[in-house]
Amino acid sequence: MLIIYKPLIFKYLILFFALSILPSTTFAQHNQTPKNGANIQSSISYDDIMSITLESELVVDVIAKKIKNLPASQSIGVRPDRKRILIIGEVQSLIRGKNGLNSEVRFLFDAPIDSRGKIPKLKKIRFIAFGRHVTGRSDFIRLTRTASMMRYSDRLNDRVRSSIREANAAKAPQKITSISSAFHSPGTIIDEGESQIFLETEFGQPMAISVISKRDQNRRWSVSTSEVIDINATEPVRFSLLGFRLACSLPRTLNPSTIESSNQKDRAKLLSDYKLVIDSIGPCERKLAWQ
Repeated sequence: MLIIYKPLIFKYLILFFALSILPSTTFAQHNQTPKNGANIQSSISYDDIMSITLESELVVDVIAKKIKNLPASQSIGVRPDRKRILIIGEVQSLIRGKNGLNSEVRFLFDAPIDSRGKIPKLKKIRFIAFGRHVTGRSDFIRLTRTASMMRYSDRLNDRVRSSIREANAAKAPQKITSISSAFHSPGTIIDEGESQIFLETEFGQPMAISVISKRDQNRRWSVSTSEVIDINATEPVRFSLLGFRLACSLPRTLNPSTIESSNQKDRAKLLSDYKLVIDSIGPCERKLAWQ
């Protein structure tokens, strides 16, 4: 069980200098200033949530208690339409993380500014913050990257927790890094056959796409995440970790160099079957600015 320790006293202002190199972060779409405390729920897609959750070792439900402005000397590299601030927040729950975290945490945030140079109201607003530990400090969070702070909602909370459960499950689908090879095997009957596309993953998990064609039937495709290809497998659910991996990692077209056949008919069939997979899974719908 993760334990949230009692808050430490914030002593050294000089720590700001060490943290001032953090990447710019935003809680709205690029060049869009949120109103009334960053209400961005309409801008967040499933793929946004899955992306930032998987990249973050810490996910924290937090209420902003205090906002402190930082001098220009501690805001080097901040975009002209942003202002770097220090947020002191009260932790409501540690959704994801190890090694404990104080009940009061601090993190730097590059807030958007309006035409008057003012930042949105953030004090007393509840957020889900995505970040990493700062070495040696249990009272600091380093935000992961852009879109690292999202205004809290029950729907967002449920989606984030569901994403973490999927990622922590045994044999969870790993990140796809490339397509290693692909081939098509014609059937004994005209218009029947099977295409197989083998994928490389981050830590070597076996993964392959199968597309089966039968005469007078719609083509059926599935994904195997083990050494044995399940002939009864069904098309993966789009809004799942596997669906996310496919949509946001697979290239939109199959590189002909990966096709292990010189037969033009087989090659054309394989390209057609791969297009079926891509069209079925749909695009990666990351709407926020990712830098």
